[in-house]
Amino acid sequence: MKRKLVLPSHYHLAAGALCSIATLLIGFSACAQNLLINGDFEFPLGTNWTVVYGTDNTSAPPYQAYGGPGDFAIADRTTFASRSAGGMGAHLRSNNDGQMHAYFKQAVSGLTPGANYTLSGWMKYYQAGFKLNHKVRIYFEAVGGLGTNSTIDISANDDPDNQTNLVYHQYFVTNTADAGGRIEVRLHLDKIEETICCDKQYIFNGLWDDMVLTLTP
Repeated sequence: MKRKLVLPSHYHLAAGALCSIATLLIGFSACAQNLLINGDFEFPLGTNWTVVYGTDNTSAPPYQAYGGPGDFAIADRTTFASRSAGGMGAHLRSNNDGQMHAYFKQAVSGLTPGANYTLSGWMKYYQAGFKLNHKVRIYFEAVGGLGTNSTIDISANDDPDNQTNLVYHQYFVTNTADAGGRIEVRLHLDKIEETICCDKQYIFNGLWDDMVLTLTP
């Protein structure tokens, strides 16, 4: 269960010292500030994370648009999506055999234009009883000065027995802040073709937790 602890001031001082030691030992700050709001999804999504439906923004123009709110059984945070018991994670679940696309997004502003930022997060795909369908992509991206090409896509990492993506794995991407000092984080489920409707093979889950955006050391 994810918990937030309030510690006395001397503990914060000790923690700061430990962070400094860790930085010296491993070469980067292990305690960098997370620039995302509610990156662990423990609070209602509200205005920090919003859902966008229907636009396939990863293909070349003209962009395709397919799907909408009615094509998703879940587009919210759930306990099922959490990495730890009692917590919450972000969850997109399809509910029919058609094409559909949706993503959670959060725009981070006030960054240094041109500076490098690293987006890390835990992600998995779940479709009970079947391996990952090549017609479905589960991914996240950091959209900034380098455009939309800073992307991690787990559909390319599937194994024949569908074991790899049943558990969370951590992934990393980097991008620069754009000229306005902004990076937008997006968490996608993209079903690019129709899928077989029998035996609920069309129910695909994209799951994310503990997203962190930090200035790259």
